[in-house]
Amino acid sequence: MENEDTQIITEIRGGKTSSFRFLVEKHQNKLYDLALRMTRSREDAEDIVQEAFVQAYSKLHQYNNTCSFANWIYTITLNIIRNKLRRKSLLSFCGFNQTLNDDDTQREFPDPWQNTEDNLDKKELQECLKNELDKLPLILKESFILRHFHKTGVKDIAAQLSVSENAVSMRLLKVRKLLFKELHPKFPEYFKNTLN
Repeated sequence: MENEDTQIITEIRGGKTSSFRFLVEKHQNKLYDLALRMTRSREDAEDIVQEAFVQAYSKLHQYNNTCSFANWIYTITLNIIRNKLRRKSLLSFCGFNQTLNDDDTQREFPDPWQNTEDNLDKKELQECLKNELDKLPLILKESFILRHFHKTGVKDIAAQLSVSENAVSMRLLKVRKLLFKELHPKFPEYFKNTLN
């Protein structure tokens, strides 16, 4: 699959710019999902993905094959997300932002507990999980989302975040411990032996 991306990039660099559409179609859904989970805003997620592809296209001459295109575009997207969240945090601190509470800005997480009998209990767990993830520092939240919702390997997360694999593993462990501490008392049936 990555060879396919490399071939497309070669075509684009050779002047067939319309081939960039293939890269957009291939990667946009995952990038949108990442941006939505990080910002909890559909509008922001759409803007972030659009900006990521604009940046990727304009910097395509800088791309080299030392990392996969997927990792490269994820890194661009994560940097845009970080900048947007920092700006929002600054605006919030200064009192210039408005609260985002539109119901349509929320999207359900993929259901890791599909075989659960009680849908109300499951929905409550998902909502508590979302709330706990929102409380996490950005560097922990992005690692957790990439690993557990995007099924990204630790090596690829390390490349996308420009940190060591050990740093990613430590961040993931820290998040799991925090989530266990907060969610186990309320949902013990879902958190049996999760840290062993």
